[in-house]
Amino acid sequence: MFLEIISTITVPLLVVIALGFVATRHWSLDPRTLGQLLVNVVAPGAFVYFLLSNPAPMSAVGFVTLYSLGRFFVMYVVGWLVISAIVSDPVARRACALAVAFPNSGNYGIPLVDLAFGDEWLFHQSVITSMHSVLIVALVPFLVPSQNLGLAASFRSAFRAPLLPAVMVAIAVKLTGVTVPPVVMAPLGVLAAALTPLALLTLGAQIAVAPRISDPLGVAGIVSMRLVAAPLLTAASFLLFDPGQAERDYLLVNACVPVGLFLAVLLAEHKTVSQTIVAAVAVSTALAPLAVIVVLALL
Repeated sequence: MFLEIISTITVPLLVVIALGFVATRHWSLDPRTLGQLLVNVVAPGAFVYFLLSNPAPMSAVGFVTLYSLGRFFVMYVVGWLVISAIVSDPVARRACALAVAFPNSGNYGIPLVDLAFGDEWLFHQSVITSMHSVLIVALVPFLVPSQNLGLAASFRSAFRAPLLPAVMVAIAVKLTGVTVPPVVMAPLGVLAAALTPLALLTLGAQIAVAPRISDPLGVAGIVSMRLVAAPLLTAASFLLFDPGQAERDYLLVNACVPVGLFLAVLLAEHKTVSQTIVAAVAVSTALAPLAVIVVLALL
């Protein structure tokens, strides 16, 4: 399983990141343009497709979605407390705490869940991925603003990106049971197929233009919290309640994914991207198979 995770998930992701790095160095690609295309065009269509293409009802994923939502905020608080001892700048501290809380539940989590559990849990993962992405889009303008924005301006900034309203519309359509015609779903499917490669190329481009890592301790803190603390806290939570064997196994494996690369792209959109976050995404992606295989062995 370890070799399969390495060969089918980790290596392909790192290769495409490297391609984005080389292409940017060779052709001077603009990471900001790639990021705008990802955040404002590809991601909204992709997440709408993920939600609407599976016939399972939203009620089927209620527990794991609520649990993942709670875990997100717990990891943010714990991450903020730990990062506070390492990072002094308050904006950078909140960005690092978001990196601790925000997992790569899409680009890494979806193929991992497919490999470990099969098709049955893919809809769960798609809903969680959409929920995480909406949270990040909504929270970044408030927690990591590019300038000192008021509450109203931060609210407008959160809704300016089309991802948030697009996912809200998709959830409404899903709840009402309306059938979306193929003429709409087909182009959404094309955007969904482009999500992962474009996101990885964008991350590679960001690494190519970013300065050298100035805070290795911050990177180490984020990565250890994401890959070690998250699975341990998830396992400890089961002492308080028992969600059932299948849900418990899924949630533990789901806790082992690396830092979400969508956060690095979104921070660049707000002109507050940090090399610490970019490096944490790359390092945690390379090390995530170790955390996954330990959890799978214990299961």
